Amino acid sequence: MKLNRILCLVLTAVMSVFFCGCNESDIPDDMVLQLNDLNLFVSDQCTYTKVGREYKDFAETCFEDIEIFGAKLCLPMNVSDLPDKFTYIEDNDPHQVYNGFYLAETALYFDGVKAADALILYPTDKKQSEGQIVALYFMAYLIHPHASFKIGGEYGYMTMERAFELLGEGEIMESYMQYMVYDIGNNRVITLAYLSDMEGAEFDSDANIVGLNTLGYMYI
Repeated sequence: MKLNRILCLVLTAVMSVFFCGCNESDIPDDMVLQLNDLNLFVSDQCTYTKVGREYKDFAETCFEDIEIFGAKLCLPMNVSDLPDKFTYIEDNDPHQVYNGFYLAETALYFDGVKAADALILYPTDKKQSEGQIVALYFMAYLIHPHASFKIGGEYGYMTMERAFELLGEGEIMESYMQYMVYDIGNNRVITLAYLSDMEGAEFDSDANIVGLNTLGYMYI
């Protein structure tokens, strides 16, 4: 079953505590219970494939070495560390608030061309420019066709077969797309989605959407 966007955002608000330097031991008991309840609920909605030890090195580099338009990104990263020619649209009405943090949905542009969608986590008393980028979503049909996109040194919009080789055989879920969700630990999740052009059509061999998330959930 597809995890809907509202659930994703609710979970995001709760998981944001992990990105302000806190360990679970620092979180009040009632908050830990809420986190556990949400994690169980999410597990019922979507099958996460745990990345095996033999695939862990590559999975780690998917967050450490992200390349788009020849520029290098990583997750999480400070907004202030974005490379030259990168800009973003500021969300002037972020409605997700938890524990003193906003979570803003935005888009990254490279020299005026859309590069990715992003989530920025930042304190409510600070500017978005002082926050952290905690998730990136790359969509092949929105990005300039000549843009180079790589994760971990590999072509980002990888086929399922290549994903199996690099990340292990994932559980394939299907709705209006086929998608796989890989959990590599420490709330880092890789989502690969494959769309069809019309009902009954074959699914594309290359991934159409690639999501990298450090808040512990998939996003489609």
